[in-house]
Amino acid sequence: MNLTLVKPVYAAVPSVLTDPLGTKYRSLSAIFGLLINVVIGVGWALVFIFLALGFIKYITSRGETKSTDQARQWLTYAALGGVGLFFLTAIRFIIINILGSSSTLGPSEITGFLGS
Repeated sequence: MNLTLVKPVYAAVPSVLTDPLGTKYRSLSAIFGLLINVVIGVGWALVFIFLALGFIKYITSRGETKSTDQARQWLTYAALGGVGLFFLTAIRFIIINILGSSSTLGPSEITGFLGS
């Protein structure tokens, strides 16, 4: 009868490792492209949200000078952000075309990566 308290345990380790990122994101440039697309998308969402909030502030200001000026500032800053994002998006597409990239990271890859 063997009454030892410590017995050796051997863990089963698979011999083949799987890539956690899948086949779409095997390079640093693909991950960097995904991050750029996410940042630009969030930026455009924020521009439209701040434009909507600026218009709501302007409508609800009831002609008060201080509130109207604050709403105009919101609208001005949101418009400037939109112009800046437009130029960043245009520069991104120009650089991709100059480098001759045959594929870009589009929305289908982003949604596939995020699991939806």
